[in-house]
This record gives sequence, C-alpha cells and structure tokens, in this order.
Amino acid sequence: MSPGADSAGALPDPTDGNVAANYSGTPGAAGEVADATPAEPPPALFSCRTWDRQEYFSDDPVPTRRCAPLRVSGLDGSAGGGQAAACEYVTDTCAPVPDASLCKQWHQHAHDTRARLLFGRAEDPGATRLDLERIEALIHASTCAGAE
Repeated sequence: MSPGADSAGALPDPTDGNVAANYSGTPGAAGEVADATPAEPPPALFSCRTWDRQEYFSDDPVPTRRCAPLRVSGLDGSAGGGQAAACEYVTDTCAPVPDASLCKQWHQHAHDTRARLLFGRAEDPGATRLDLERIEALIHASTCAGAE
C-alpha cells in the first residue's frame, strides 16, 4: 500500500490471483475459462473395404470407385504378356461405424492416417498431412477429445 493511503480506499493488488476472477466479468476461480459451447459428438464414420480386401475408414458417405484390373489374354488365349491392360470400375463397400465405437474408430482413423504419412505410404504427403490435421481437430472439438 502506498504511504498516506488508508485501507478503506486501497486498490486491490494486481499480483493477487483473485483480481482476475473479481474483475474479469465471469465468476469462478482465477484463470478458469468458461467453456461457451459444449463438445458435440463426432460425425459419422464409415468402415470401407476395397475390391482387393483393403480396409480403411472414411468420413465421406459416398463410397470410392476404383479401377480393378482384369486379366487380359491374347487372341490365341495366351496371357496378355503386358501388351494390354483393362479394368472394371468397382465401388468400395462401406458401412457406418456403430455409435458405441465411434470415438475409438476416429482415433484409429487418425492413427492410420499418421502411419501413412510417417511410413511413406501416402501418395500425396501434403494432402495427407492436411487430412491428419483436419481429423485431429475434429477429434479435439468433439466428445472424443479425451477418449482413446
């Protein structure tokens, strides 16, 4: 307190931790941040399988179409010998992940995406990195934030 000031008119000490709580306009302990919006449940996730039995997760409800190679033979019935190629468009099969395991599978989706990036299996590392950041932000903003 400064000399000559009486205790009745003294200002609060700015180093006191309760000052922020008393003057912040929000009740609560010092440093406590009120959460304005409650976390939402995560969006739907789909477990998908390709024509060659590769499994993956997708948050896109529209299954991917892929070109499945066909065996090509020559005019005489012999193997094509690499001179020709053909494929058939096949749509992946996808099913929604049940609500009971949704958080676990979102974390698995993030793990799989991270593994593709770290172990060089990503066709486009930049796009995979952005996808991983998007998935992690989605998990963090949802009710799955602390669960794994």
